[in-house]
Amino acid sequence: MLKELKRVFKDTVIYGFGSLLPKAAGLVLMPIYTRFLSTADYGIYSLSMMIASMTGVVMALGQPGSITLHLRHKMAAEGETRDLLFTVTVFVMAFGALLLGLGYLVGPSLVPLLSKKGELTFEPFVVLALFIAYAGLPLALIQAVNRAKGQAKTHTLFQLAQFTVNTAFTLLFVVALRQGPAGSLKGTLVAACTVAPVALFLLAREMRARFSLTWLAASLRFGLPLVPHYFAGWLLAFADRALLARLGSMSEVGLYAVAYNLSMALNLFSTAINQAWGPIYYDLSDSDEGRRMLPRLTSVYAAAVAAIAMAFTLLAPEALPILAAPAYAGARIVIPLVAAGYFFFAFYMVVSTPIFYAKKTAYVPLVSGAAAALNIALNLWWIPLWGMMGAAAATLVSYAFMASVSRAFSGRLRPGAFEDSRLVRVIMAYAVSLAAAYGIMALRLSPWASIPLALVALAACVALLFAMGVVTRDEVRQLVERVRSRKERKARAAEEEAALEAREAEAAGATPDPSGSDPDDAR
Repeated sequence: MLKELKRVFKDTVIYGFGSLLPKAAGLVLMPIYTRFLSTADYGIYSLSMMIASMTGVVMALGQPGSITLHLRHKMAAEGETRDLLFTVTVFVMAFGALLLGLGYLVGPSLVPLLSKKGELTFEPFVVLALFIAYAGLPLALIQAVNRAKGQAKTHTLFQLAQFTVNTAFTLLFVVALRQGPAGSLKGTLVAACTVAPVALFLLAREMRARFSLTWLAASLRFGLPLVPHYFAGWLLAFADRALLARLGSMSEVGLYAVAYNLSMALNLFSTAINQAWGPIYYDLSDSDEGRRMLPRLTSVYAAAVAAIAMAFTLLAPEALPILAAPAYAGARIVIPLVAAGYFFFAFYMVVSTPIFYAKKTAYVPLVSGAAAALNIALNLWWIPLWGMMGAAAATLVSYAFMASVSRAFSGRLRPGAFEDSRLVRVIMAYAVSLAAAYGIMALRLSPWASIPLALVALAACVALLFAMGVVTRDEVRQLVERVRSRKERKARAAEEEAALEAREAEAAGATPDPSGSDPDDAR
């Protein structure tokens, strides 16, 4: 079990860093955004990126997930896999272009419905959002290949390149040229257009130029049922902002978006753990011994997610005065509630893995669709009463509902797959951290006093996971000892390999080549 925990941790660090980078631009640039953009401008930027995200989901038609599944499970021979990649890439890019044209036709009549005072306009904001969605398709496809092949470092290199270009051009457009929210969108578009040709080139190396209707049908059978799920996920994540723009004000959308961006890192870390955990879950599920390990490993996975969520819930509100201009101070009150919503979304990922393993993806849109409908209904009810706090509470309740229903479906597909009592204790420990966050906020202390108090509360809440028996000290101690021993073994293995190379070279009548290359390669 410790071996698998280490694998989850290692891949989580790599995937987490890679996944964090594109979104990190929002955090890194937040001090600049909040000083060069008004709260209403920030709201416009957030709504535009919401449109880009939704459009990208529809354009992709669930095909990145289908690619990962087919390559991961080797559901096709190598040549057929190349046909699959070519077919899916051509289809997705063509379908995306069709939707891009459709967006130009219907967009001008639909966009005025999104904002009460008409601050969000089709040109330039929505036009830029549509092109951002289309330019991002090649990266989504190549990253699916990288995940399937376990190429976490390549995955991260792509994200690093996009992050670097995005940051540089956003600074140019927003700070130097003072182009406001349109400048922020232009920076994102330039980054996507820079990475797209490289992604297409690497995809081409994995393809064989043969379009197959058979593989297109197989890929769509997996991907299409997930599109309603992805769309429902988009509604869960962004409908609150769209309804805030209609029922509230664009300034309130801007404050709410800042709270979400601060808490977004929690979602990214949780997603990174899930990206590392998914392949391991699939591997372990194929053996009796692995299946016996899964319930305990799942509890440890849930505890790790809870510990990260506790940290963000307690510390993110204290980071706001450091990262944002004083005009955005009103976002502080909603940050813990937003983080709690992300915690329950992460918990959904914990309990829904058996559904994906069993390939019962038809269940997924039912769950997410019901949660999205609940979210919209609660937003319509609570936003007029409590504004952005009502929007955050509606999203939290919807994610908790989605996790609960997914747990019920997973239990039917794989009885005994979870340690339910431990999972309940994880939720209880997190609830304590949420209460502590608002308790600290109610004291109205200076940052010099509230940050140390938040750290103490975090340590107490993490200790609660141990006290409640979710994770044991022996497991942590054994994991630390295993990491140390592995470092020692790697050092010894390097020495033994060098000695073996020297002996083989001596037996061959030659000396080792210090360059590490074979001289015969030059011939």
